Order: sequence, then C-alpha cells, then structure tokens
Amino acid sequence: YCLVGSEMCIRDRANPLPFGANSYVVAGGNPVRVFVADSRVYEIRALSDDGAVQTILRREVSPLPVTDEDIRQVEERYRGFLDQVPEDQRGRFLTFLDVVEYPETHTVIGIVEVDLEGNLWVGDMDGAGDGQSMSVFDTTGVWLGHVVLPPALRIFEIGADYVLGTKRDEVGIESVLVYELDRS
Repeated sequence: YCLVGSEMCIRDRANPLPFGANSYVVAGGNPVRVFVADSRVYEIRALSDDGAVQTILRREVSPLPVTDEDIRQVEERYRGFLDQVPEDQRGRFLTFLDVVEYPETHTVIGIVEVDLEGNLWVGDMDGAGDGQSMSVFDTTGVWLGHVVLPPALRIFEIGADYVLGTKRDEVGIESVLVYELDRS
C-alpha cells in the first residue's frame, strides 16, 4: 500500500496530555464489526454487532521511552501556543507545564480507523522511518501492508482507492484533501 504523492509525517493525537493514552472504538464493514483498542498496548478486539469477540489482533511492540528531547519539544510547542492566549490568562497555562507528569513511555498505537471495505487501519508508533505509518489488516486480521500518511491529515473516510481528510495550514485554515490509494 502507498498513498500516491504523500510525505512522511508524525500525526497529532487527540489526547491533550503530552504522550497521553487514548481509547478507540470504531465500527465498519458489512456485517458491521466494532473495534476496541487502548493506545498503551497493541491489542485490538473485533466485536460482532451482538458484542461477541470475533478476533483479537495482537502485536509485540516495546513502547519507546519518552526522552528529555521529546519533553523539550512538547514544551516548546506549548509555549508557542501561549502567544495566542491573552496575557492575563497565560499564568494558568504555564502552571500546567510545572505540574504535568510525563509518562515513561510513548503509546504504541497512534489512531484506529476502518475503511469502507471493513479493513482495519492502525497507526504505528514504533518509530520506524521518519514518520507514522498505518498498518492495514483485512477483515480476518491478516496484515496487508503499510500506508504512510501525509503530515497532519485528519482522516474522514478511506475508500477502495482514496483517503479523504482535512489538514490545517500554518494559520489554521482547513482544506479538504483526497489522496489516491494504490492497493497493489
């Protein structure tokens, strides 16, 4: 799998806490299956529409340590955000940096999505390459390959031959983007 014309990236995650864990519940396919995951362990449960466990997808992944450099980068981005906060409110945001507790390790799953064909897409956080890739699994849990996402793409739909999403530019203007998906 590859996204035609894409670049390598590290995706932003939805959790506002630095390196915080997320839970995912996504559904799709025909018949419908519900996928449940915790970003701290690489284990995704596929449930049928009546709640019965159909498949458990597991992968041995050692989480990467959160380094001093990781923390420095997060705090640098956070301080950059403070330029947009009224000066009289900055104190409480700066207090956050003093009290936040950083975990020892990163999460092992970035995001979880289901395409229109019922295939499962799992964001890998194993540090392979210069950006985040998505591992794609078929409806039976067989690994099909990797797709590297463009920077900061927020996925809305994955079709048979496209990925539809949005991306914000440096001033916050959102654009709708469609990338061709080559499954060969």
